[in-house]
Amino acid sequence: MNRCPTCQRIFADETLSYCLEDGTALLKSADLDSEKTLALGNEGVAREIPAPTEFLDRSAPTLPASRPLTTIEVRDSRNEGRPVATPVRNPRSTRSVVALTVIVTTLLLGLSGLAAWMLFKDNSDGPSGGPNSNSLPGESPIPSPTGSNINDNSGGIVTTTPTVTPETTPSPAEFGYISGRMAYPSDAIPGVMVVCAENVETKNATCSTSRKGWEAGVRYSLTLPPGRYYVYGTLLPGDDSVGEMRGMKAYYTEFMKCGMGENCNSHKRIIVELQGGENVSGISVGDWWANF
Repeated sequence: MNRCPTCQRIFADETLSYCLEDGTALLKSADLDSEKTLALGNEGVAREIPAPTEFLDRSAPTLPASRPLTTIEVRDSRNEGRPVATPVRNPRSTRSVVALTVIVTTLLLGLSGLAAWMLFKDNSDGPSGGPNSNSLPGESPIPSPTGSNINDNSGGIVTTTPTVTPETTPSPAEFGYISGRMAYPSDAIPGVMVVCAENVETKNATCSTSRKGWEAGVRYSLTLPPGRYYVYGTLLPGDDSVGEMRGMKAYYTEFMKCGMGENCNSHKRIIVELQGGENVSGISVGDWWANF
């Protein structure tokens, strides 16, 4: 048995030389026997006080098995060079914290990259140009010329001016759009009437599709490559009611741009210039009074 003179702790392992609590040199069994002292009782009789070896084993604390400690002997100048037992924690807990930190950081970086990719994808995507059609919302009606029975649904003379506005989401640079309304000297637009854009240089024409029957307030939209165009309306075969007007070309002219009023006398054709990604709107065709 060895006993620490400072904390009075008893160690059964006789190979230990220093206390594991405070590093004090331990007293050996032989020293314990020599330390027995005498004390005087109330009666004046000397009594022998035994060294506390018989109960030290029962009071000695034990370390939990689940949390082992490793002792490292160090020299402390304040303790006169005696070794001091310093507890060292298990390195496994430190490795677990580092691994958890690496995993969390990786997940955050992955989520940030995914969000950036989704934002870039949303900004880069856009609708492509649609096919040529006979309807385009949001345009002004065509005014009626004085003394004619042309379909317009307006009831007055209004001067219309074509406007060129960029698309909200640009289509590929090699395409643009020409759009407007059809005019015909009747209460409705024949189903066989279509709108065509003729390239001034190449003479190639691109036309809209025909409809099943007569309709009021017909609009059109043409998807075209960049270029300079004459735009006109014409009647396809298939409806005998159009009579002698079949095959005529009713162009977009200064008469249509002026508003088809009494003071609109010029029937000169107007060239529509189209750039890639542009939407040239307000091109109203139907100058059936010009001789082309």
